[in-house]
Amino acid sequence: MKENIVYQGAKERAADDILKTTALIYFKEALVLQKYEDCRGLAQKAKEFGARQSEIRKVIVEYLNKGEAKRRGGAREIKGGRLRYY
Repeated sequence: MKENIVYQGAKERAADDILKTTALIYFKEALVLQKYEDCRGLAQKAKEFGARQSEIRKVIVEYLNKGEAKRRGGAREIKGGRLRYY
């Protein structure tokens, strides 16, 4: 099975997915800790490991939305388990 090219490709993709996810987590952590000088390099690393621009944008938007919720006093849970930001 190790000589199978498809298997090897799948194994490499799995490793890249793990590295991509790790890079995105570090990117998110740098945003939260306000280490903006590290964000560019971490975003580039995530792209090298296969992250799409939309995935990076999603992390940024999530960070910005949480900051907006804090400025407004936080999210409040409403009926049905949804969160409402006022």
